[in-house]
Amino acid sequence: MKRLVPLLLAALIACDGSDPTLASLAKSVDGTWILQSVDASPLPAPDSTGTEILGSSLVAGDGAFTLTSVVRAPGSGTAPETLVESGGVYCGHVGCRPQLLVVHDTNVNFDALVDGATLTLTGAHGVLTFHRQ
Repeated sequence: MKRLVPLLLAALIACDGSDPTLASLAKSVDGTWILQSVDASPLPAPDSTGTEILGSSLVAGDGAFTLTSVVRAPGSGTAPETLVESGGVYCGHVGCRPQLLVVHDTNVNFDALVDGATLTLTGAHGVLTFHRQ
C-alpha cells in the first residue's frame, strides 16, 4: 500500500490541467463533432439503454464540451426530445496517452480517442463514433 501512494500522487500530478501534454490532447478534441454511429449502427440507433438516438453533436473547446442529443424513449410514439449535457475533458490515464476521459454532468464517463477526423467515445452507453465537422 505504501508503494501505491507515490504512484497515485504521480498520476494526479500528471493529470494537472497545467500539464502541456493534457492541454495538447484536450486541444485535439476541440471543435464540432457530429455523431455517425452507435455501436457501429448508423443513426437512428438505440443505445445500450434502448433509447433511440436520432442525432447528436459534441462541441468542445478549452477543456469543456457540450453534448446535444435528440432522442426518443424506447417503444414510445411520442415526439423526440432534446437533451443537452455538458462536462469537461480530463486526463484519465497516466501520461494521458492515448486516451482522455470525458466526464458528463451525470457522472457518466467515456474514454475518448481522437484519430484524425474521428472521435470515438466508449462508455456505459456503448461506443459512440463522431466525425469532425
